Amino acid sequence: MLGLLILFLFAAAIITLVVAGGTILRLRHPPRFTFAAALARGLPTEPREAGLAGRECILQLSDGSESPGWIVQGQSTDPRAPVVVLTHGWGESRYLSLIRAGQLAPAAAALVLYDLRAHGDARSPRADLGTTEVADLLAVVGQLDALGAAPGAPVVLAGHSIGAGISIAAAARANAAGTDLKSRSIRGVIGDGAYRLGMDPIHGYFRANRWPVYPFLWPVALYLHFFVQRGCDLDRAGHASRLACPLLLLHGERDTICAIASARAIAEAVPDTRSGSRLVLFPEGTHLDLAEVDPARYVEAVQSFLRGVASEAAPAATPTGDSA
Repeated sequence: MLGLLILFLFAAAIITLVVAGGTILRLRHPPRFTFAAALARGLPTEPREAGLAGRECILQLSDGSESPGWIVQGQSTDPRAPVVVLTHGWGESRYLSLIRAGQLAPAAAALVLYDLRAHGDARSPRADLGTTEVADLLAVVGQLDALGAAPGAPVVLAGHSIGAGISIAAAARANAAGTDLKSRSIRGVIGDGAYRLGMDPIHGYFRANRWPVYPFLWPVALYLHFFVQRGCDLDRAGHASRLACPLLLLHGERDTICAIASARAIAEAVPDTRSGSRLVLFPEGTHLDLAEVDPARYVEAVQSFLRGVASEAAPAATPTGDSA
């Protein structure tokens, strides 16, 4: 009997480590949503195919690696309209951001789309799950003037899922002394399907698929804590409490991947002085389908937020060159 118990425990430990190891490998090496993936799904592969004007660019991430992107021309005639930097979700890329750009373009001066590290065609070999990606986003913002993206215009960071958390954290960090954004200022953040803590969507994904969460995610949590987070604060509610700009959160009430409680906690943490901040809920929405569930409400929310940012901004500098 004791021998059978030991054999059972040994087998359980092996299965746990295999599942945990596979989960970690998948998290750090997400599927690459590249040109071929977009083409296979019949999605736009360049701004022109999405009905937008734009041009390709190469962006430098914080570790010096390159990420391809697009600078898309906005459609706003307001000289105070912001530049929107779009950060996609885990397992996505700039090709899916291209679809979302059309929802923001009418109220933007320009949009910048790029691939997160280890996503799409970015050169970085592995994802850091919302840690070093914050510095990457700030590095992208610091290159906007050099790229000619609506010179002098304020910046709004917009993100989906993990990209929402990265955007919130980047805006909070931008308040810190010594952050060099090359004369730009972050004037707003839009988060679609945001989650509060790093393990939240992993728990949600397991539960949504009716997989047992424990003990399989214990080794995953330990690995992320010691080898990825490395002391980084991943509490997006804490970051939201340090924002110096308004935050718009959009969340589906049926989101099983990133629970609505996360969005509420983030929204409640935003300082009362940040006028223009709000949480917009979609009763029938799940994870990242809000623009399809209620497109009119979604577009009204994001565009009115961008117009609100523009109304608080000083006029942009007169462009001196191509400002696509």
